[in-house]
Amino acid sequence: MKEFDIVPSLKIKRGAVFDLMGLYKMMREWLDINGLIKNFKEESYGEGTTPRGKDITIDWTTYHDVSPYVRFKIRVTFLITGINKVELQRGHKKIEMDKGNIEIRIDGKVVYDPNDKYKGNFLTFPFTALYEIKMRNRLDAYKLELYKTLYAFHKEVKLYLDMHEF
Repeated sequence: MKEFDIVPSLKIKRGAVFDLMGLYKMMREWLDINGLIKNFKEESYGEGTTPRGKDITIDWTTYHDVSPYVRFKIRVTFLITGINKVELQRGHKKIEMDKGNIEIRIDGKVVYDPNDKYKGNFLTFPFTALYEIKMRNRLDAYKLELYKTLYAFHKEVKLYLDMHEF
């Protein structure tokens, strides 16, 4: 198995009033629409209380098998600090929002032979290196595809936070 980091960790940092549950749902829906939710897993969820407010950490991982030989792995990490509920007046309605600091990190990797299916087989092992050399352009296209996907996801999250900031 060979793993290639596509981008250094993409970060989004905000200290503002935002809708955490709406952000959470939007991100899951984006992953679903783009075919990345099938193998989705919330690896961890941690919550603690401090004098400033609640601190939350969430780790997501998902992967998508593009072919039997290529897999896209995506990891999303939320670091939320000092979050408190606040009420805002919107016209004649009062809406409940979250106020605090949020940092979201998005990482992605392209994995060749994710299950070591070809490396572990003595019949196919000699051909994996040849396959990678011969298919270098296609494998580079997979890297570019994941790169575009990660930046599109990053852009959507930033747009959501900017549009829903109060």
